[in-house]
Amino acid sequence: MIVLFLPLLGAGRTLPADAQEPAPNILVIVTDDQRDGTMDVMPKTLDLFSTGVEFSDAVATTPVCCPSRASIFTGQYAHNHDVRSNADGEAQNLSHDTTVQYYLHERGGYRTGLVGKFLNGWDVNRAPPYFDEYAITRGGYYHSRFLLGVEGTQKVRWSRGYSTNFVKRKALRFLERSEASDVEPWLLFVTPFAPHGPSISPPRYWDAEVPPFEPDPAMLEDDLSDKPPQYSKYAKPFDYADQEGRRGRQMRALMPVDDMVERLRAELVKRGEEDTLIVFMSDNGYMWGEHGLTAKATPYAPSVDIPMFLKWDGHVVPGVDARLAANIDVAPTVLDAAGITPDHPVDGRSLLEVWDRSELLTEVYGAVSRPELRWASILSADFQYVEYYGGDETITTFREYYDLTADPYQLENLLGDAESANDPNVADLSTRLARYRVCPLLTPCP
Repeated sequence: MIVLFLPLLGAGRTLPADAQEPAPNILVIVTDDQRDGTMDVMPKTLDLFSTGVEFSDAVATTPVCCPSRASIFTGQYAHNHDVRSNADGEAQNLSHDTTVQYYLHERGGYRTGLVGKFLNGWDVNRAPPYFDEYAITRGGYYHSRFLLGVEGTQKVRWSRGYSTNFVKRKALRFLERSEASDVEPWLLFVTPFAPHGPSISPPRYWDAEVPPFEPDPAMLEDDLSDKPPQYSKYAKPFDYADQEGRRGRQMRALMPVDDMVERLRAELVKRGEEDTLIVFMSDNGYMWGEHGLTAKATPYAPSVDIPMFLKWDGHVVPGVDARLAANIDVAPTVLDAAGITPDHPVDGRSLLEVWDRSELLTEVYGAVSRPELRWASILSADFQYVEYYGGDETITTFREYYDLTADPYQLENLLGDAESANDPNVADLSTRLARYRVCPLLTPCP
């Protein structure tokens, strides 16, 4: 692939929105807890996007499943859509008339579908609003409970066999029904549980080879004295065998997802569906022992960085897009492609348009397993500034600043090294972050 920076080359959308253009079909595939740098085990997916765009600097603005998925649906930061954690009840805060499924279903004449995981804490006995067809689950790899719905009728079904294969079959069934008359364009979210823990793969992949595991400097960091005290109860010395096993299980769980993507691609080709916008992404990253930590919900790169790809033949220039992209950009991209202007304020930007973004807000309001983790940060290509907060989220209890150019592994917190000479202008950063945390109230969202 060639490397592109779209604003400089004037690339991006080559066919402007036009009321006379037929609306494209839209397929959005979202994996669960897939960190950046894991695509080597998904060659079929990479081949699909060889004529698309890879966003090399893509971020989950809230690296926790439920808030991130709400951001994908709405194009908003978590503090605006108000789904702030995975806790039961949080999913009920989502205003469904701010979602892409609402706009495409109610305004765009789209047939809409969702197959797989919806929102953590969502009552899977309830239909997800504005979907004509759905098969939703809380997760799991075998004998998973799904609520199936088609055009207003629904039933409970337990998956037979491996759950990713079940999701694949239901996605193919949606395409079959949608293409039966081929009158309406369609929007389909395909959201397998993989590679979320316990990261189980089907037997055919139990012994599959994965790329060798080479611990990076962040995994081998032994001096954590400059890191927040909130992590002290979770941080552990790096255990190579444990993290290698975890990594291997996750990567093998992605292999059947790769098979699913290939099968969906084949179905689109068979049905002659050339005008289809396809997005592939993860809801958040995952840590393999960096800074002594495992899992997600931290501000560090392995937790927030995600794989993200887009393909729309004839409308985007293939290559690698180096813009600072995010999960909040998916909804405005879908709406742009469908020619729909939303009523609600959207924080993200269409990836089909030409723009530059110098920095992003990332934020976490507690995780189920780590409720005391409350932080917000300014993230750019060059630096990251982080503030941690007490329970009322107003008092700053700890700060971090990383020069990402000199220190990409975030080993040296320049606000924790007792050297004031290398400190940034904290007052300016803190003021800017405070405005971002309530954007667009005091300032436009980054």
